[in-house]
Amino acid sequence: MIAHYPGATFQVWEYTPSHASLLIRSPRGVARPFNIDLIFRGVDYMALPHLMRGLSVDRLGDREDLRLPTLPRLDRASSVFVLSSDGLDHVVVAVSVDVNENDDDIFTSVLKWGRLGED
Repeated sequence: MIAHYPGATFQVWEYTPSHASLLIRSPRGVARPFNIDLIFRGVDYMALPHLMRGLSVDRLGDREDLRLPTLPRLDRASSVFVLSSDGLDHVVVAVSVDVNENDDDIFTSVLKWGRLGED
């Protein structure tokens, strides 16, 4: 398992087409003084809702029971990441994912300010 946050609510926060980067964030608040960011790089495909309550992230090779949607032909060395929330499985096909806990302002963009190392 890559990440497991059963009590957090995550949102699709930002997508940058020029870098094919996706940020899914659980923003900090009263109950938790830090953001939880899932940063996907080299995104080829995503099929997920904009809001997910409770979240687990696995790589497809760790999950035998998933019935995938028909995926597009992939041109790079991508992995299929399974995001499970509320008993449903969602998919992001990307080169990598990083999990980052930080105390940045919730509107700070980790995709635009070079934290991906792609500038």
